[in-house]
Amino acid sequence: MKVVCITNDVEATSIYGEAYREDIAQNVAEVALPALLALYRKYNVKATFFCLASYIQKYPQIIEMIQADGHEVACHGFTHESNEAFDMLSYEEQLGCLKHSKEILDALAHEEVVSFRAPALRVNEYTPKALKDAGFRIDSSVAPQRLDAFMSLGSKRKLQWIGAPRTIYETANNNLARKGDSNITEVPVSAFGLPYISTLMRVSPFLNRLARMSVAAEANHHSLSGGGKKVVNFLFHPSEAITIDQSIGTLQTRTTSRIKHLLVDVLRMKLKRRNLGPRSLDLLEKELIFWQKKGYAFKTIKDCSKMKIAFYLAHPAHYHYFKFSAQQLRKDGHEVIFLAKNKDILLSLLDNAGEKYEIIAHKKSKNYFQHILYAIQADLSVVRYLRTERVDMIIGSQLTGLIRRMTNTAIINTGEDDAKILGIYPFLAYTHTNSILSPICCDNGKWNSKTVPFPGFLKLAYLHPKHFSPDRKIVEQYQIDHDKPYFLIRFAKLNAHHDTGVSGISTNIAQHLIDMLRPHGQIYITSERELEPQFEQYRLHINPLDIHHVMAFATLYIGDSQSMANEAAMLGVPSLRFNDFVGAKKIGVMEELEHVYGLTYGISSHEPERLYAKVEEFLEMPNLREVFQERRQKMLSEKIDVTAFLTWFIENYPLSAKEAKNADAMFWERFK
Repeated sequence: MKVVCITNDVEATSIYGEAYREDIAQNVAEVALPALLALYRKYNVKATFFCLASYIQKYPQIIEMIQADGHEVACHGFTHESNEAFDMLSYEEQLGCLKHSKEILDALAHEEVVSFRAPALRVNEYTPKALKDAGFRIDSSVAPQRLDAFMSLGSKRKLQWIGAPRTIYETANNNLARKGDSNITEVPVSAFGLPYISTLMRVSPFLNRLARMSVAAEANHHSLSGGGKKVVNFLFHPSEAITIDQSIGTLQTRTTSRIKHLLVDVLRMKLKRRNLGPRSLDLLEKELIFWQKKGYAFKTIKDCSKMKIAFYLAHPAHYHYFKFSAQQLRKDGHEVIFLAKNKDILLSLLDNAGEKYEIIAHKKSKNYFQHILYAIQADLSVVRYLRTERVDMIIGSQLTGLIRRMTNTAIINTGEDDAKILGIYPFLAYTHTNSILSPICCDNGKWNSKTVPFPGFLKLAYLHPKHFSPDRKIVEQYQIDHDKPYFLIRFAKLNAHHDTGVSGISTNIAQHLIDMLRPHGQIYITSERELEPQFEQYRLHINPLDIHHVMAFATLYIGDSQSMANEAAMLGVPSLRFNDFVGAKKIGVMEELEHVYGLTYGISSHEPERLYAKVEEFLEMPNLREVFQERRQKMLSEKIDVTAFLTWFIENYPLSAKEAKNADAMFWERFK
C-alpha cells in the first residue's frame, strides 16, 4: 500500500529567527491553521500535527480545530528554545519534559497522544528510553541520509542519520537512528540527500521536485516489493503560511562557532525567508496533487505505523494459530480481519468467538477438477478483497502465487507440513510468496531459502501456557467428570489436499477400541465424518472453542486427525494417531514430537494390532499423566511462545524476516 504522511510542526517561533512572538502565535492559530486545514479538506488529507505544549496551553482551540477534521494530535515537546533542546538534556530532564507535555496534550485532546517529534529534530542517547517511559510509542525525529544537517544545530549527532534505516522500524534503546527492540516505532522524515520538507519546497521548488522524485521512486519500489513498511513523510510548518512580517531585527547568535553562526544563523535564515505566506500553501497544494495523482493514501503518523492485516483461514486450526496474535495486533492499533473458507466448523468457531470475518469460498468441491476451480475462485475473491480494502499484509496457509502476482500485498505463508507431502500445493503457493514461516523441524525442500524457521510449533500459538489454561468448569458443563479417566476419540474426514490416498480408523477398528477402553472410563467421540449409528451414544456435542479444555483433562487421545494429535501433544496428553502419515509420508513436526519428546505416537493404518498394543500399554501405566506432563515441560522449555514471535514478525516485517533467518539462540530467548 502506498502511503504519504503530511506532518506539521505547530509552533509559534519566527521561521528565520526561531524566537517566540505573540503576534506569530495568534496569526498561526487564527489565519494559518484555518487556511491549512481547508487545504487538507479539499484533498481529503488526514495529517499529523506535532504540537508545542507551551503554545497549545495558550491556544487550546487549536486542538479542537485539528481534531474536528480527524487529524492526529501529536507532541512536539514543551518549548522550542535552542538551549533546552533534547540533545542537551539528561534522561531525567527529558522524561520530565515529555511527561509534562503529554499531560497537557492528553487533557486537551481527551485522548492519549502517542506520537512525538523533537523540536529541530534534536535528540540524544537518552531519548528512546525517555519516550518509552513517558508513554509514547512513535517517534518521527530522524531523517535518514539527510546531508544538510551541517546547516542546523545539533549537526554532530545528526551525522547518525547517514546510517539510519529508511523504512519504518523499531528503534534501539539508546539511539533513535538505529534499529533495535525499544518498542518505539520510528517513522522517518523523508530525505534523499536533500530533505523532503517544506523549507526546501520554498527555498528551491526545483530541488524539491528532485527530492520528491527520488523519494517517490523509492517508495514505489518498496510498495511493489510488498514490504509495506515504507512511507513518505513530508514535514510542513503552519507558521510558514502566515502573512505578517516575521523579522526580528538582529539575528540571534545561537552557537559559539563563527562558521556555524554563518551557516545556521545567517545563510540558513536568509534562505528560509523565501515563499512564505499564501505562496507556501500554493506550493504545498502542488505536493498534495502529485501524491494524490500517484494513488497514495494520506495517513497520520499513528495510522501509517499501523497496518491493515488479513489472516486467511482455510481450516479451523488456522483460527487458533492466529487468534491471540490478532488480539495483540488490534491492541497495538492495527486493523485485523479474518478471511475464511466455509470449512468444517470454522465459521461456527468464528461466530462463537464473536469475530469479524469475510467468507471467501462458499462451495465445496466434489472432485479434483472442482477443487482446482473453486481454489481459483477463492483466490480471486481474496485478490478482490485485498485490492478493495488496501490490505498491507496477509498471513495464512494455502496462499497461492496468483494472489501475489495480482496484488502489492505482502504474503506470508505458514505451515507445519513438509513440502514433499503437499503435492502441487508448494508449487502454487511457495514459489511466489514473500516468506514462509515453519518450525525448524519442517522441510520445505526447494523453498527452504524462503523459509523463516522458528523453534516452536504453530499450535503453541494458542496452547502455550501463556495463552491457554485448562478450565475444569468448562469441562463440567458437558457433564464430564474430570477427576475420573475418560478417553477422546476423533474421526477426521481425511479429504484435505494432502490426504489423498490416506486412510484412518475404520468402523471395525473404532468398535474394537471402544471395547478396549469402556472398562477403564468414559468415551467421547468427535467426528468430522458421518458417524455410524452404534457410535452416536458416544458423540460429544461441544462448542468448538471448548474442545481443548476437554482434551486437556483426557486420559488418552486416539484419532486419525494429525491436527488433534498435535494439539494433545502440546497439552501433554498421551496421543495415538492412526493414519498413513507414518512411514512413507512422515511429517517433520510429528516426527519430532514422537522421537524427540515422546508426546505422540504414529501407527500406520495397515497395523491395527500395533495400535491395540499401544493402547494396552498406556492403560497399564499407573503414572501415565505424570510422565507425559514431564515430557511436555521439557518440550516447552526448548520452544518459544509462538504468538509472541508471530506478532513481532508481523509488526516488524520485512526486516523481521532477515533478522529471524540469521538469529542465534540468544535471539529466541526473547520469545520464551
